[in-house]
Amino acid sequence: MKQERVFIERDCLEVILASAIEVFPRETNGLLMGGRLVKKVRGRSIRIFTLRMSYPVQTAERKPSYVEHGNIAAVERLLESLCAMGKNIAGGYHSHPEPKAHTRLTKSDMDFIGDEMKRYRECRGFRGWRKWIELVISVKKRDYKKRVKPRESLSLEGGRIIAFLKSRGYTGYELKIEGYAVERVRGILKKSRVGLVFEK
Repeated sequence: MKQERVFIERDCLEVILASAIEVFPRETNGLLMGGRLVKKVRGRSIRIFTLRMSYPVQTAERKPSYVEHGNIAAVERLLESLCAMGKNIAGGYHSHPEPKAHTRLTKSDMDFIGDEMKRYRECRGFRGWRKWIELVISVKKRDYKKRVKPRESLSLEGGRIIAFLKSRGYTGYELKIEGYAVERVRGILKKSRVGLVFEK
């Protein structure tokens, strides 16, 4: 079966990367907004699911091995305000930093997504979406012997996004992003990988 593809606009991608590094070595999480749009991919115009905006949840309770909503009332206010602005909620993202950096969607991740889908179904911005798109980011810190200049390098590898961000001095970060579609089938949550494409 052909893998579904998801296009990530550049601003959306950069906010995800920055939020994962900002809270390192703790986990980040946030919301994704988007829908099906006509985009040019490799010179062809196609209708593709597009992530246009990302928003990190500022009040989340973060640890190196998990992240959860520490303030449910704040998350509900965020959700209501995004819906009032007409934002289509497409899913969410979170990171798995070192020492357990990986891009797998775990059972606890799936339980969290199931709870989120129930919560967001009450919002106008989520109705109509059968699938929840979840991006999982692994984050590793890199130390260099020589001083590095700030720069970024983005590439695709098997439907995953690989990012190297050299910030300043002797430090940089390696991030990998894997995409999943999660949907409820006969009352059971099912996940499948999606192929990511980003705006260069």
